Amino acid sequence: MNTSFLILGISASLLVFLYLSLSVLVIVQRYTIRCSLNTCGDPTLAARMRAHANFSEYTPITLILMGIAIALRMPSIFLAVLGGCFVIARYIHAFALFNSNFNARRWGMIGTFLPMLVLAIYNLIKSLLFLLG
Repeated sequence: MNTSFLILGISASLLVFLYLSLSVLVIVQRYTIRCSLNTCGDPTLAARMRAHANFSEYTPITLILMGIAIALRMPSIFLAVLGGCFVIARYIHAFALFNSNFNARRWGMIGTFLPMLVLAIYNLIKSLLFLLG
């Protein structure tokens, strides 16, 4: 078994645990305030919804980029560092949103964007080299 696929599997699984946790937090808050649509003006629900939505916006493309990087033979150690950074950043970002911690949120976003950027650049360069070579 390719180690890179194991890294992708671990990263994706850890991210699913966070996704499900964020989903449950939204559901619980909706039930608590009896609000089935929008936020009903509740700031706690708004924060939970944004944390869930933000996660949903960044995670799928990053996992796709990781899968492409595996196909393009990114070394496992680099994939592990990028995947680990992304997973930790997503947990930090969710925590920061719930606690209005803007410094932690900044680090969460940096830790989210940096792996995405590195993966995108790696995939672009490797793909272009393959096409041209």
